[in-house]
Amino acid sequence: QYSSVFKECLTINPEQKNELAKKDIQILERAIKLRPTYTRTWLLLGNYYNFIVDNNPNISPEEKEAFLTKADYYFSKANELSPKRQEVFLGWSDTYLLWEKYEEAKNKTDQCIRLNENFGDCYWQKALCNVVLGEIQESSDNLKKGEQHGFRIDSNQKRLSKLLDAYLVLIKKAGNTNLEYYRGIASVYRGLLVNDPTNSQYHASLAYVYKTLGQYDKAAEQAFMVFSFQPENKEMAENFIKALFPFAAEYPAIHYFLASIYIQAGPPEKAKEELIKTKELYLQLISRYPANANYHLNLALAYKELGEYEKAKEEEQKAQELAP
Repeated sequence: QYSSVFKECLTINPEQKNELAKKDIQILERAIKLRPTYTRTWLLLGNYYNFIVDNNPNISPEEKEAFLTKADYYFSKANELSPKRQEVFLGWSDTYLLWEKYEEAKNKTDQCIRLNENFGDCYWQKALCNVVLGEIQESSDNLKKGEQHGFRIDSNQKRLSKLLDAYLVLIKKAGNTNLEYYRGIASVYRGLLVNDPTNSQYHASLAYVYKTLGQYDKAAEQAFMVFSFQPENKEMAENFIKALFPFAAEYPAIHYFLASIYIQAGPPEKAKEELIKTKELYLQLISRYPANANYHLNLALAYKELGEYEKAKEEEQKAQELAP
């Protein structure tokens, strides 16, 4: 009963999560002495130790090691009491992920799946292990299997954040700029922005990811979104875009987004200067790729901002003809 109350308190007072989790551990450790064969108590203790490690970025290496050793012990005891309980292997896998023992974590998810192949949570947990091990295709396959068995992540911020953390661990661990990894990260950030579209940090991070992928126009768009939600930081946004793109002159969309900043926050002469650059670059692109509807449409936008409405209308009509 105490544990149930604490769980409610964690929801209501998330800022006190570490303090509340430690109090709950004290209660549960008394409970196992009174009722040592009740599996759920051992399982909860393991999960709470995982929770404290996962939610305390400033934890010392010594304390982290001690807490995860305890979690490992509690899940082992839970498994002795209930050897076919999938929840145990899910929590146990979390312990090994936090412990950076990734193969052991993956092994626990395999045991989880063998107990019941229709439990989507097991595939989700294995997908996280796949990511940190650099097994991107396997991760994708397991995410699909999880969805087939009712486990979805596309609208769940907490799950998307865990998947993002797994990718960041992989990047840090591998010291690798494998573009496949960054494509996965971009997908996660896009998912996070669906439910939190005004999060400037997500837009800024996605801009850097797109830059790494060489998708400069998309990167510029995300950089501009940072400014859109923080219009008081005009200088920051301008410098941010220029720092992202040392070869900005090659990318017309970057000039257009810089112009958009100057249109909203001034100075107007800088806006016109950037719009003219935008127009000239799109004209060059269209001369090489006349059937690209997006180029015509973007050129129409530049003409519109410059007040050249007839030319804007012509380009908009060409875009519509090419992509009705």
